[in-house]
Amino acid sequence: FEERPDAVVQYAINQHSDMEAMNPTSVNTIRIMTMMIDGEIIPLSTCARIGASGNKVDNFSSGGFAWGGQCDGSLTEYGYKSNGDRAKIHDNGYVFKEGKIPYYDKALKLSMDLHYRVPMFGIISWDFAIDRDGDIVFIEYNVGQGQIDLHQYNNGAIYGEFFDRILDDTFRNFTTRGATSRFDYSVSNDTIRITGANARLRKLSIPPAIDGRKVVRIVDNAFSEPKNVRIIDIKEGT
Repeated sequence: FEERPDAVVQYAINQHSDMEAMNPTSVNTIRIMTMMIDGEIIPLSTCARIGASGNKVDNFSSGGFAWGGQCDGSLTEYGYKSNGDRAKIHDNGYVFKEGKIPYYDKALKLSMDLHYRVPMFGIISWDFAIDRDGDIVFIEYNVGQGQIDLHQYNNGAIYGEFFDRILDDTFRNFTTRGATSRFDYSVSNDTIRITGANARLRKLSIPPAIDGRKVVRIVDNAFSEPKNVRIIDIKEGT
């Protein structure tokens, strides 16, 4: 620790036997994608993430597999690697359609409960492991694009009946609300702080409010990058 004061130490995960059977050298995890819409949490997609033989990690970038999960925790027939290669059987001989995610209902409930704690994110991919006692171990959550390719490889188009609604909201953000395509901002105590600018702009107009929230501050160095912003127009009332 004297040489590496930034080191992080945590307990080793002794995973559930059903997860270990998928590939014993890696901690195999569940990724559940949830969406918040109109204040309700909707589960969109589930995948099992399974390491390649001999690997300690389960992620795509290290050659791992992703298999689709169904509502009862069972796995789909085919799984994929990051390059799109499809297979029915792991390279260690494990037949995935015979597999099942243990305690899936507990992991699903946890992902939905946790999403309510971070309602500023519309879509989140949650990663969990399952220990030998059946307890759900929270690994991390992924926002932004949430590695949507992994979900859609395995479970197809995931937005379903919500697709048109999401598309409408996306266009509204870039047209009616406009500001979201021109600069970055953060929300705190129901007020707005401008944090950065779109790299393609030369002129930037800052309104007094965004979605009913007052713009109270432009943070230091917000426009130091990109260098091409030349004119900043601060509207009256800002």
